Amino acid sequence: MNEERKRAIAVLEQQAPSFFTACISRETGSRGRTIGNVVARKMGWTLYDQELLEYIARVEHARQEVFEQLSPDARDWIIAWRDAILAEDAAGEDYIRRLVQVVLSVAMTGKAVFVGRGACFIVPRVRCVSVRVIGSLENRVTYLCQRERMSPEAAEEYIRRTDGQRTEFVRRYFGRDPQDPHNYDLILDGGALGEELCGELIVTAIHGKQLYQEDRARRQTRPSPVPGTTEGA
Repeated sequence: MNEERKRAIAVLEQQAPSFFTACISRETGSRGRTIGNVVARKMGWTLYDQELLEYIARVEHARQEVFEQLSPDARDWIIAWRDAILAEDAAGEDYIRRLVQVVLSVAMTGKAVFVGRGACFIVPRVRCVSVRVIGSLENRVTYLCQRERMSPEAAEEYIRRTDGQRTEFVRRYFGRDPQDPHNYDLILDGGALGEELCGELIVTAIHGKQLYQEDRARRQTRPSPVPGTTEGA
């Protein structure tokens, strides 16, 4: 990503309409979707997983219905942000353009928890809690064997294949590395902490980050002290 593009993204991020959401990226078998359900339940929000997002993206009337609920300014911002964040060699693909539009449109309507489909790389960092759920390979294999009744060999092969596909998806469309910890606010071990605790930690982060962002915005708009005076004196 060149410097000009980085600057354009930074400007657009500051211009983002007011909304807040939660985005969860996960390793296969780390309990990420179940943790997303816990967050949605505790917050009273709706969970949007890969299947639901792809359905909305594919169905024209569903996609347009969500998009047209927004103000003209919000719709214009979505288009500009979409064009800025997509990797150059993928920006012309209809599928990813529709998906980005859907994720941002849903996010702006409020009360959404996203699991997968690159949502952590679609929603501006200042407008979400970005979470990566991980787990040891052994723990994830055990989980899939119990949940999906797979053999250990089949579970391990499925994990490696699916993780590879998810990594390639993010790299291809967004030019980012989903395994880079700097992309997230929280990294949680779903197997070590359990689904309920992980969900509670994410909910705490949602409330805390919202307050932090609001306080930061107030401080940035506060008039600068007059030279020669002491603020709060």
